[in-house]
Amino acid sequence: MHDGLNGKIFVISAPSAGGKTTIINRLIDLFGGSLKKVITCTTRAIRDGEKDGVDYRFLSVDEFDNCLKKKAFFEHAKVYGNMYGVLKEDLFAEGHRVISLDSKGVENFKKKGVEAKYILVIPPSLEVLEARIKMRASENEADMKIRLAEAKKDMEQSKAYDFVVVNDKLDKAIEDCEKIMMGEINK
Repeated sequence: MHDGLNGKIFVISAPSAGGKTTIINRLIDLFGGSLKKVITCTTRAIRDGEKDGVDYRFLSVDEFDNCLKKKAFFEHAKVYGNMYGVLKEDLFAEGHRVISLDSKGVENFKKKGVEAKYILVIPPSLEVLEARIKMRASENEADMKIRLAEAKKDMEQSKAYDFVVVNDKLDKAIEDCEKIMMGEINK
């Protein structure tokens, strides 16, 4: 079994455009220095407003392949045509950590015995999620349909998570996640 060194690991998962990045960033602010974000590596293109080393580690395919060869990843997967990976050194650092994973990442973590608290953030409806994806304006119509189909599957897997938070109002979803995490830290 893998668990945190002197801390808890929190996994926050949500469908694409479900708010997980925003929620995690706000939680990091709320917890101050006592919660660290595990930054995932990806080969996908950087989006407007994202920062390398803050939102993701943006790697070329060659850089990602080098990490694979060095067995530097704890977990990795191909998602929507891009590679994503979690570096071992980041996941098993000291202190409380939070990481954003999709449902494949959650499945892989559980198979590998990662002792974490798994939180699924869901939209109030697929229609709301579709509107959020359209607002983000980073997907074409075909990609949006794929992401909505994946979101429906993700939401049907809610029993695989320790907690489910509905992101109807962002501040309330953040508050719910904070309460869950504080409750687990103080156990």
